[in-house]
Amino acid sequence: MLHGLEGNSNDLRLWKTSIEQIYPLAHFEYLLCSSNHNLTQETFEEQGKRITEEVSEFLLAKEVLPEKISWVGHSMGALLVRIAANSAKLEPFRPLFEDFVSLCGPHTGLYYMDSAVVGAGLWLYEKWKKAASLKQLALRGNFIIFIKIDFA
Repeated sequence: MLHGLEGNSNDLRLWKTSIEQIYPLAHFEYLLCSSNHNLTQETFEEQGKRITEEVSEFLLAKEVLPEKISWVGHSMGALLVRIAANSAKLEPFRPLFEDFVSLCGPHTGLYYMDSAVVGAGLWLYEKWKKAASLKQLALRGNFIIFIKIDFA
């Protein structure tokens, strides 16, 4: 489970708890990613690399791999899930990938956003925090991101 902009690993804890209550007999195991805490202004490539490392270390530390791996990403975290899931480092685990849940993920960037209020807020935030990730989402600057990124 991966949080969005300015988020932390506790942001999706309510979703985790809800799933546990809906399926009390299931033995799901969760990774609430924390490697991007306080670093969500960096580029998607940098964040994706950290997530890839975190997931890889989590899976390699297991004695027995899970039967299935499902991904949940909120907001910008949904884009980072796509980057991590397509990385070469996680290639050995790809046959285990089952589901991908995107909670309000901006998969088309911010290009089609038509709210002047939200646009002004994002512009101000981008200038204040120097957020490269928001520049990428807005499709501005010298940033071009491809979902297929190799971190090996």
